[in-house]
Amino acid sequence: MTQAAWLLSFTVVYIIAMIGLSWWAGKRFVENEGEFMLGGRQFNSFLSIVGLVSILVSGGWLPAIVLYGYLFGVGGTWFYFSWGIALLVTMLLWAGFWRASGAYTPSEWFEYRYGRVGRLAISVVILLAVLAIIGWQWVGSGAAVAGALGISPNQAILLIGIPVIIYVVLGGIWGATLTDLVQFSWVLLVNFLAIPAYLLIQYGLPDRATLPDGFYSVPFGAMPVLQLTLPSVFTFILLQMSIANQAPYFARAASTISRRTITIAWTWACIIALLTGFAGSLTGIYARTLVPDLSNPELAFGALLDFLPLPLTALALAGLIAATMSTVDIYLVSGVNQLIRDVAQLLLHMRDTQQLLRYARWA
Repeated sequence: MTQAAWLLSFTVVYIIAMIGLSWWAGKRFVENEGEFMLGGRQFNSFLSIVGLVSILVSGGWLPAIVLYGYLFGVGGTWFYFSWGIALLVTMLLWAGFWRASGAYTPSEWFEYRYGRVGRLAISVVILLAVLAIIGWQWVGSGAAVAGALGISPNQAILLIGIPVIIYVVLGGIWGATLTDLVQFSWVLLVNFLAIPAYLLIQYGLPDRATLPDGFYSVPFGAMPVLQLTLPSVFTFILLQMSIANQAPYFARAASTISRRTITIAWTWACIIALLTGFAGSLTGIYARTLVPDLSNPELAFGALLDFLPLPLTALALAGLIAATMSTVDIYLVSGVNQLIRDVAQLLLHMRDTQQLLRYARWA
């Protein structure tokens, strides 16, 4: 069986399973717009960890951690670890207040200080950001999937995008969270455990003599620590701080059972970010050893797949699809939250929960 056939088979079975799981979640947990948007604020620490880390392990950032390992050795870990640090800072400064405020959206929370006009203004900004990030995720992963399957990027984007929309419509944030559990487990086992383990068994430890100076220097490798242009540890942390204040993180904080749940979940998410960042960077170091002269280092993830067995390659590429779906779904939900709370309820004064649930699904 060819690589494209393997990937297509896994993808079809996987998509059907995710839609079925989300359909069950919608029937089991979603009876009104509050449960569709924030799960009735009933997510425990485990589900909150899964939801948070699934934002990190996206279709855009999964190849990126390999890229930064390829460029900077163990210093590439900071691409993920800076996200974890940003989570901890956000947890200490804002996330607990997000939960305690009772707000459903960041724009609603914003209204407490800046009034209704401020709320509507920030709502527009958030919706534009959500659309841009969803587009980036779909286009980035679509290009990789298109190359693997031999189809056009537009066809690949539809292959990924339509099922995500379907299962979010069916299950809302509950569907997104339960499918994230499957999707993150898939990516963790294949991309962060199986691939490094195979490379270690097949090729041994990467030869230090074949790598640039500083690749194994802990904790920064060959990456600059402080500079004002990307990439550096300093700019990564600033980047992640801005990302951690976006609507999906607000939704993950507001949907928890309590502020204590946030503390546990966000701390563990930081730990997982460090471990997966190291595993991804190690994979990038192997890519630098096996394919040292790439004209475009951004192709490191794809180039490395040529050195893996065909089934593992197919699983890794399917993991790329899973990673994209697990990130896009929460952005879709948080964007819908803005439309329902700031348009349907605030401007149109809707109060009927079933009508709002219908609007949420159409949105």
